[in-house]
Amino acid sequence: MVSHIMFIQKYLYVCRRTKLSVLRNYVILFLCCLLFAIIILQSLSNSNAQTPSFIRQNINDAPFDWIDAANQTTSEKGAPSTDIAEVTFFSNGNTLNSTIWLLFPFRDTPTDYTIFNYGILIDSDFNENTGQKGIDYQLEIRWNNQTKTWTKILTELTSAVSGRILNKDDNFSSFYGNHSFYVSLPIDLEKIQYPTKFRVIYYAESKKDGGPLLTDFTKWINVPPPELSVATYPQSIKMRQGETKTVELTINSTSGLEPDIELSSKNQESDPHLYFSSKKLKIPYDGFASIPLTIRTSGNTSVAPHTVSIFANSSYPAFEFVKVNANSSQGLHFPLEIQGQGKIAKSSLLIEIEEPLSVVDQISEYWNKLGQPVSFLYGFLAGASPVLYRVIKKKWTKSNK
Repeated sequence: MVSHIMFIQKYLYVCRRTKLSVLRNYVILFLCCLLFAIIILQSLSNSNAQTPSFIRQNINDAPFDWIDAANQTTSEKGAPSTDIAEVTFFSNGNTLNSTIWLLFPFRDTPTDYTIFNYGILIDSDFNENTGQKGIDYQLEIRWNNQTKTWTKILTELTSAVSGRILNKDDNFSSFYGNHSFYVSLPIDLEKIQYPTKFRVIYYAESKKDGGPLLTDFTKWINVPPPELSVATYPQSIKMRQGETKTVELTINSTSGLEPDIELSSKNQESDPHLYFSSKKLKIPYDGFASIPLTIRTSGNTSVAPHTVSIFANSSYPAFEFVKVNANSSQGLHFPLEIQGQGKIAKSSLLIEIEEPLSVVDQISEYWNKLGQPVSFLYGFLAGASPVLYRVIKKKWTKSNK
């Protein structure tokens, strides 16, 4: 009897241990699945957060157009290797790769200058009330005349002058080539929180002892590049000599930018003529506008297809911001107003000119327009004639009795 009881107790103990082991395995499996799900969600979140990618773009900059910080006037006396000729830039969604192309060769040791910088100012949210009057981040490659080295610094700017350094590379040297005319400035977009759209201004500057800070700025650039399109509805029309018609002209742009648009047209011949109801307009926040477009022909317009080119030239309002000079002990800053980069869109309208209608054709066309109403009236009278006949006959009979 005792042996049986001991056997039962041992069996129950084994069962409890087995159940605990199974339960523990389930818990471990559940935790592993939960961890795996978190990793996948985090990965998806990171991939969705990427800035839109775009192919290589460029912006040109006029030569000898430095700004004197002391009196905020233009100057032609800046350091030659800070004169920006062009900027090219592209993005794969993770990195904004920018190259500043210089009018004169890059100087790797500008020892005769106390300040010598290349940089990018970034407005990451199109909000002039954030950062330094709109500028939220600054990437700058600075020359240190004491250590005779370059330093790359990414700074988050706030309403305070100092800001916060996000990344710093001392003794930086991998941004130019020997005897080159360029400076490379890549930005890790993760460090500026993957903005879906933003705007940037490129600059290069220098300062000598006792002299003014002279800075060469580009226009500010929308990233990714703004979209602009112009089209007519319909895209082709048929007209006769001496006729006038009106179509709809639509302009679409990237929403939120509100560019000013100037419209124009070009025709190899002077006839037919295009008349815009307004040649200048402002695109609203939603990015869409439309106006009537009138086409007029004369009796001498050649009977043939005519292709007229229509252009929409966009310009963006000037953006006033504060340029901070972090190398100055006083935290020198001054307001600047920089124009945005424009864009041109083109469309074509096909106009097929035919000969005017002859007198016979005009009568035929007039009759065709009246054909349906006349046919309807004839059918109505034909169907109603028996009834009318009986009514008239009845009245006639009564009157003769």
